[in-house]
Amino acid sequence: MLVAVAKQGDVAGRDRLADIALEIGRPGLHAAAAEALFLAGDRSPNRAARFEQHLLSGRAPNVAIGMALAVGATGDKTAALTLARSLYMNQDRSALVVPLLFGAVFGEDGLDDEIAALLPDKIRDGLVLAFNGDTLAPRTLLDPLGDFRLRGAVIDRLRKFFESKPKDPMPVFKKMS
Repeated sequence: MLVAVAKQGDVAGRDRLADIALEIGRPGLHAAAAEALFLAGDRSPNRAARFEQHLLSGRAPNVAIGMALAVGATGDKTAALTLARSLYMNQDRSALVVPLLFGAVFGEDGLDDEIAALLPDKIRDGLVLAFNGDTLAPRTLLDPLGDFRLRGAVIDRLRKFFESKPKDPMPVFKKMS
């Protein structure tokens, strides 16, 4: 329903979705509203700018990831690049550069390349290969980036591009003779 409002609604409807994403109290709803704005892809630098401070603060991982996707896809190039630099320098929030980068793939031309240039070569190359569909990125690729809960949430949200979790082998019990 939220995606329908984002894609087929008017500017006021999309602004209301941004309001819902920014509210406090129901992280599932807030994450879904931010995700709907990302999926709609309606460029609005003013709407995307409203998310910037919340990305730098301690919002729930799923909400912050949805906001990062929306900012990358719909925000102003200069503001998104400045935000990417700020996030990368923030040890706890640096993993949010990855969804910001993924959103930027659908945003303004060249923004994804500029955000990718902020990342270490190993991470950048692994993500580029994964986003292009050439190979899956290892789950350990993002280990240098920030808080483990946020990294795990980013990998879960972008799971199509990362290797699946290894399954624990079944224990084998030997028969006692």
